[in-house]
Amino acid sequence: MSKPKWRPANEQEATSNAAAFIEFARAAGVADLTPAEIPQFRAESPAEFRALLADLAGLDSTAALDPQLARITSNAAMRQRADWDGVLDSFAQYFLVSELRPDDFIVWDGAPDDPAVLGALLIGARVEFNLPG
Repeated sequence: MSKPKWRPANEQEATSNAAAFIEFARAAGVADLTPAEIPQFRAESPAEFRALLADLAGLDSTAALDPQLARITSNAAMRQRADWDGVLDSFAQYFLVSELRPDDFIVWDGAPDDPAVLGALLIGARVEFNLPG
């Protein structure tokens, strides 16, 4: 007997990024998850999880990363320091944990070429760089 399909219990759950990820995973035929199962799926199937995130973010994991990131930032040093796993982990953090949305913004206190902020940029959020001085 298969497990019942997860359905959001309220509007907050229904409009969450986790719900969007769950529906994307279902539509892709990758997994049928609940919000509580996402961390386990991430830990047990990191390659499959990251491939799904790449699709969700509109990235082609078979192509070079830098030209794809050029569509979201002109910061060449940041793109040069980036790697696939780091970008997708950053995207997962901002999207699934922080629930960042395209109409949100963050203030970045880190180094201006730190690729950790790329996840927020992929979501479409505005990033303000808090540069010293």
